[in-house]
Amino acid sequence: MQTSMFDFPPRPPNIDSDSRYTLPDTLRWCCERAGVDGWDLDVAACAEAHCAPRYYTHADNGLALPWTGRAWCNPPWSACGLWVGKAWQEFEAGGARVIGMLLPGDRQEQQWWQELVEQERDGRGRGVLATHYLPGRTRYGSPGDLAGVPAGSPNFNSVLLTWRSAK
Repeated sequence: MQTSMFDFPPRPPNIDSDSRYTLPDTLRWCCERAGVDGWDLDVAACAEAHCAPRYYTHADNGLALPWTGRAWCNPPWSACGLWVGKAWQEFEAGGARVIGMLLPGDRQEQQWWQELVEQERDGRGRGVLATHYLPGRTRYGSPGDLAGVPAGSPNFNSVLLTWRSAK
């Protein structure tokens, strides 16, 4: 059987050096754009920082578990394509009725973006995927730094992808 870059590995990549946390102001902005008042499930979280009452940790492996309700995802940036592919799979299966995913805003040249986002975003394709670029540089927290004080922000912008039924 042939595999592709979008096949899901049994476990997500090592995220010890790839962990960043969504700060409350950013999360509020994302909720507004997604049209929700909060999230039911955080699919790429940790006990230290999660954005929903239910959450999957690295050990749980959100790539292998079902996503339900209003699902939030701030995935490891080293594996964005896997998480976007999983979002499509879960949205189309009907378990997650709204998905919000926070990603680096400078990945448009990547194959996964071209195949999974570009052809579908903002009214194209099935009409369920929207892109929302965050203003300025987004500050993130990190392990031991929930407020994002020393970590600050990356040298690129961020984008929120939202999957929402066109109905």
